Amino acid sequence: MEISGQRMLRQQMLVFFRTIIAKKHQYHNWFQSRL
Repeated sequence: MEISGQRMLRQQMLVFFRTIIAKKHQYHNWFQSRL
């Protein structure tokens, strides 16, 4: 039970970081287009 819980937590962290990176790229592109 603990192992599957850790796996789910790790999966959530990966999704979380991917979302942040994607948002960062989006913001960067938007910022460049404003210049």
